[in-house]
Amino acid sequence: MSTKIKLKTKVMARSRRALAFLLTNDNSPNNTAPKKSHKQQGFTLIELLVVVSILATLAGLTSVAMDGYQQESEETITRVEMQRIANAIRRFKVDTGYWPKKESALLTSITPNYTDSDKANFSFLFKKPDASIPDWTPEYAIGWHGPYVDLPAIRSIAVDVFNPDLGCSGNGNNIHTAAVQAVAGNRMNGLIDRFQQLREKTPGTTYCVLTREKKDPSKFKVAEYSASPYLYEADYSDANNTPCSGADGCVALRSFGSDGVDDNGADVSDDIVFVLQVN
Repeated sequence: MSTKIKLKTKVMARSRRALAFLLTNDNSPNNTAPKKSHKQQGFTLIELLVVVSILATLAGLTSVAMDGYQQESEETITRVEMQRIANAIRRFKVDTGYWPKKESALLTSITPNYTDSDKANFSFLFKKPDASIPDWTPEYAIGWHGPYVDLPAIRSIAVDVFNPDLGCSGNGNNIHTAAVQAVAGNRMNGLIDRFQQLREKTPGTTYCVLTREKKDPSKFKVAEYSASPYLYEADYSDANNTPCSGADGCVALRSFGSDGVDDNGADVSDDIVFVLQVN
């Protein structure tokens, strides 16, 4: 091969290498050749937005799931407590021979200023009713033999009858003023379920749950955020509940359910009803 041909071949090879180098490192807009990156690339803005959107969706799903679990847990605990209260009422019946608030156990006057016949009154489980119910007599195994509930496990509270004009007296404020005292005087020992509600925003509220003032235990204030009282009825009637649809109804223990509203036998209801006896 001649010297000219060899020289031409070398020049062409060098030209090809130079062209390849230029194409690889060309940053102009017209360069479409693939580039080798020697640094790790981060997320683009679009990728970050997609990731954030996915995380937000997962957080929302988790929140919904947790709300469902909480409500399910509240209902489970409420049903367990209702079973314990129902058993306590049955023991009252076995010991005295009467269902509370029926016949000789009408609870006519347990304590002054108590609304004894109210559905939320469970005083008969804590102290002997001031009626014709005798004290416990071991020889005959008859009479009031309470208390029938374990106070540390099931909370004893004061429950106030709801006043349509005054409501629950508002946001945990003291209610020992003269304007509210007439309503506040109707106190009773009650038991509350586990469904927490904001009282002032719960439509159809029929009871105000009270708590004692720490500085002055003789005074009460409205619990702004609380559960609802259980109800006990010796003649509960519900056309939509077959055991209690008769003319005489039934002996029943009730909870307002998760919405905190007394549906009182409505077609659509989340109230929990334990039937103790059909009358």
